[in-house]
Amino acid sequence: MERTTGYARLGPDRIAYEVVASSPNPAIDLVLTSGSFSAFDTDWEDPQAELFFRRLSSFARVIRFDRRGTGGSDPLPLDALPPWESFVEELECVMENVGN
Repeated sequence: MERTTGYARLGPDRIAYEVVASSPNPAIDLVLTSGSFSAFDTDWEDPQAELFFRRLSSFARVIRFDRRGTGGSDPLPLDALPPWESFVEELECVMENVGN
């Protein structure tokens, strides 16, 4: 299983992401985000979460990212928090950076 961490740039902000795959050319991509109060890199400290991600990566390329203002992504000022709809922009940015 290979884990790769990277950063995609959306305007001035960097979005942290991780790609996990067990095979070089998995058939599908599975995209997950940790939510607003977590970071993808700390999930590996939980044995049950690690098992879950290992199983997912056995059949898919798992792409996980931290939304802007959370986890390993760049912080945002409280008066400039992006709307929920910006999730799509972040997802597209990460997918473009990872490559399909």
